[in-house]
Amino acid sequence: MAKRVPQRMCVVCRKMRNKRDLLRLVRQDGEIRLDAIGKMPGRGFYVCKDPACVEALWKGRRLEQQLELKALEPAGKDDLKAQAMAEALRWQQEQAATLLRQQRQAKGETTILLPDGRQVRRVVKDDNNKPL
Repeated sequence: MAKRVPQRMCVVCRKMRNKRDLLRLVRQDGEIRLDAIGKMPGRGFYVCKDPACVEALWKGRRLEQQLELKALEPAGKDDLKAQAMAEALRWQQEQAATLLRQQRQAKGETTILLPDGRQVRRVVKDDNNKPL
């Protein structure tokens, strides 16, 4: 039986996604923090790691409404936005690399690491000269 994957809703696009595919922001001791482990105490909410959703979070007063704040100082808001965007862009790059790796694997392409540190890609073929 497959293990159940926790689902959460993005406050921007309102889509249900795997908890690991979302960023969690938390209000803790009067400060707003990016929750990297997803277990910090305090009032929190989730937003997609998609840069468009992260950008939309800072339009209007959506962030303040989700964290039940009257106002957020601009310096803290800019810092938090930069951290969230960096995390979203890193996640996007990881997803692209995973997709590329899967495409190469489907073609039968493999990467070999040489002793001097260089990487060489080659296609592994069977006896009928077809990619594996």
